Formats: sequence, structure tokens, C-alpha cells
Amino acid sequence: MRYLWKRTVKQLCIISLTLLFALDAVSWTQESKLSPGPKTDARTAGEAENWGSLSLAGSELTPERPLLGERDDFPQFTRELIQVKWRRGDPIDLYVIRPKAVAKPPAILYLYSYPSETDRFRNDDYCARVTRDGFAAIGFV
Repeated sequence: MRYLWKRTVKQLCIISLTLLFALDAVSWTQESKLSPGPKTDARTAGEAENWGSLSLAGSELTPERPLLGERDDFPQFTRELIQVKWRRGDPIDLYVIRPKAVAKPPAILYLYSYPSETDRFRNDDYCARVTRDGFAAIGFV
């Protein structure tokens, strides 16, 4: 009896999740059929943004001055946390990790997907490892 109960609960969970994803997919496809013209929301009120194009040409989005949040100096590397923003209410935190021995190092961009955190960029051993061959590392989630 206990096995059947667990099995039934598991099946109900799977069915519920499947329905939830199906409803979300339906609403997404209906939304994507709308015209790709400029959209605004509370963050971008008064700013024209064309969601049908990757180009920012013709948009009213303007980058703000980058904000240095933190700087750490180590013998092998320097780590900076920089916040960039071109849309109100939508900042991006970048970790810029540079080797000390190279004036203008080539950079490698590390872009991790959700669900991921920026903990690796605060790890001193990781930063030393990614910069040891003279490359800078720029990472964000």
C-alpha cells in the first residue's frame, strides 16, 4: 500500500510539472506570435527596445558608466568586480581577472548558465589557475 501511495504521488508530480511546462510553452508561443516591435516594461519605461533584433541600433538604450565594486590584488593576479548596465534595473556583474606579468593579456570570456553562481570567480586558486598562462578571465552568470 505504501509503495502504491509513493508511486501515485510521484505520478501526480510528474503530471503536474508536465502540465505546467505545457502551459508555459503555449503562452510563450502565443507571445512570440506578437509583432517584434518595441516593448517596454517598468524597467524600460520610455526606452524603445526592439526585441525582434539583436542590434541596439535605433534603440534608446545607453550604457551607464561601469561601476567598480571591488578590487583584490594578489601576487599572481588582480581581480575586479565591475557592474555594467545599459538597461535600468538590469545590471550585469562582471569579474575581470588579470595576470600581473602581462600588460595587455588576451581575454577568455566565461559565461555560465543558470543555475550557477559566481563563487568560482571569488576562489583564489581558480583565479590563479585561469591566469597562469598569461590570459585574462572575464566571467559572469
